[in-house]
Amino acid sequence: MSSAAAPAKAPHKRHLKNYLINRRYQLQQTLVMVIVSAILMGLLGYYVIGQRKTTTRNLISFAAPMGDDVVAQVKKETEKEDQIFQLWLLGGVVGVLGFLTVFGIVMTHKVAGPIYKMTLYFHKMRDGDWGKVYNLRKGDQLVEFFGEFKDMHDALRAKQAAEAQRIGELLEALDKAGVAGNKEVSEPLAALRQLKEQKEKSLGS
Repeated sequence: MSSAAAPAKAPHKRHLKNYLINRRYQLQQTLVMVIVSAILMGLLGYYVIGQRKTTTRNLISFAAPMGDDVVAQVKKETEKEDQIFQLWLLGGVVGVLGFLTVFGIVMTHKVAGPIYKMTLYFHKMRDGDWGKVYNLRKGDQLVEFFGEFKDMHDALRAKQAAEAQRIGELLEALDKAGVAGNKEVSEPLAALRQLKEQKEKSLGS
């Protein structure tokens, strides 16, 4: 009897809060973009509303010779249209600013993500962990800068590996020379072996 197939793993869902790696930087940059956009759209909206009011006054002036009833009807219709237009304009501004907020967070994440990743590697290096550095995700920024960091890390990691290999060769030569049995050098040899193990362990996978 064949075993049941394992259920497929659900894809990881990203939430907006997951994009806030560096909250202060990302929100600050996004806020600047949103404020500047709000000011520009506010000025544009003010101009458009002013133009509509001018058009309304011209319509009322044109309708004045036709009597008060016609003027009242024109005022009623134009005021209704102006209110609908202003509501649509306000809704459009709110929608655009909402989109810019999300867009800003996502775009700044493409910068904050690589910086955050390098910070983690710096912490590992400080703690003696020289494990492999993996490439950035597709679409991230600072690719060239991260590449320079990766080259530096790989060079230092190779140096650690070379030192571990050199210590190993030295210990092997001392063993062949029969020095290992000498009590006077037993402690230095033990220290060398420990140092070799630490360097090999620091290289990780």
